[in-house]
Amino acid sequence: MITEKHYTEGNRHPEDRIFEVKKFINELESVQTFYYNQLLLELNLNQKGDDLLFDYVFNSDHKDTFEEYLEKMGKTYTELHNGTI
Repeated sequence: MITEKHYTEGNRHPEDRIFEVKKFINELESVQTFYYNQLLLELNLNQKGDDLLFDYVFNSDHKDTFEEYLEKMGKTYTELHNGTI
């Protein structure tokens, strides 16, 4: 028997809230992936550039610019770009 204590504050079943939050997080991931892929297309980076951009966007603290981040890695934007800028 399910008692009142098994429900959330809004008197909703936990499974409903869990599913709702899971769905929202998956939607955010889709938007995140879309924006990141669009950025990659615009920047035209080589594979190393893609790897460094991914690390910068998803793993580094955001006090540095991408240029400052690359400088710390001993790289320049020009050497990570496919073709002319």
